[in-house]
Order: sequence, then C-alpha cells, then structure tokens
Amino acid sequence: MHILATLRQIPDVSHITDTMICAWIFAAHNAIAEQAETSGIPLKEYACTLIGAVIDDNHAVYFQIGDGGMVIRTKEEYETIFWPEQGEYANTTYFVTDDAFLDHARIVCAGSSPKEIALFTDGLQNLVLSFSAKKAHAGFFKPLFDAIRKNRDNMLMDLSLHLEQFLNRSDINDRSDDDKTLVLAVRFPG
Repeated sequence: MHILATLRQIPDVSHITDTMICAWIFAAHNAIAEQAETSGIPLKEYACTLIGAVIDDNHAVYFQIGDGGMVIRTKEEYETIFWPEQGEYANTTYFVTDDAFLDHARIVCAGSSPKEIALFTDGLQNLVLSFSAKKAHAGFFKPLFDAIRKNRDNMLMDLSLHLEQFLNRSDINDRSDDDKTLVLAVRFPG
C-alpha cells in the first residue's frame, strides 16, 4: 500500500529515494508490530526478513533485511543484488521485527532494469547460491526463466507443479528445514 502510494506520486522509479524505501520498511515493521499487539503474541514470534524490488522500464530499486536473496539477469550473467546477511551466530539473521531493523536495511537504486529477477527465502539460498564462489547458480535459474519465456501466454501451471514437486523432494528438504518461497519475474519486450 505504501509503495503504491509512492508510485502514484512520482514520475518513475528513478525518483525513489532511500528515505522513501526506509519509510516502506518502517511501515512494514509497524504493521507487524500492530498485528502482534492485537493478537497478544510477542513481536519476536513474528520474526521475518524482508526482500523487495520495484522496477519500471529503465530503473529499479532493491531492498532487503536479513537472509534470503535476490538474483537478477541483466545481460547473460545471473548476479546477486544482496548476499544473504547472517547474524552474529550460525543460522541467525536480522529481521524487520528487530529493534534496530533499519540498521540492517540494504538498498540499491539502479539506473537499469533487469530482464529477469528472482526473490527467494533462506530455505532456498543454499540450493540456488554458491557460497564458495559468491555467485548464483545459473543452472537453477536459467531453465526456470526459459520456461516462463516459452509459456508466456498460459498460466504456467506445469512449471508451478514441477517446481513444487522438486522443492518438496526429500533430498531438497534434507538440505533445508526453512520455508522455500520463490518469486520469479520476466521482462517481455513490449
């Protein structure tokens, strides 16, 4: 809601500032805190990371708090925007629900927009990123984006079903006990 309100007030994404993005993040924090207060459940029980992107034809802004990640393809390379941020100890990170959440907000404003973008939670990061090489696994992303491009006019039900089956395989689940959320978007020539 806050992002849409901002977009309605500016000519394009290039006019988005870090201050605007921090306001969005602050609004997300406050909405979660309100829900926690309403439900009577401690805020720490709502701990979550935040990953977002706003893209138009010529510009993009990316923001993140915590682990998980974002991969884009601008030319032929897949690259990470932010590397998953780990906390002080193994298997810890930072959350939008933390007291000092804005201290861990990472923001990039880019003067170009990607051809493809993937946002994913920490349950997928060990599968889709090479931590030793600090790179995205093109072999994971390329077939998915190719399938989207080939099936532009349908609902991609086959791809969704195959991806769900793949991510629920026992050998994949053995590598992660976290949630596995994946959002893919492709820019079509227009």
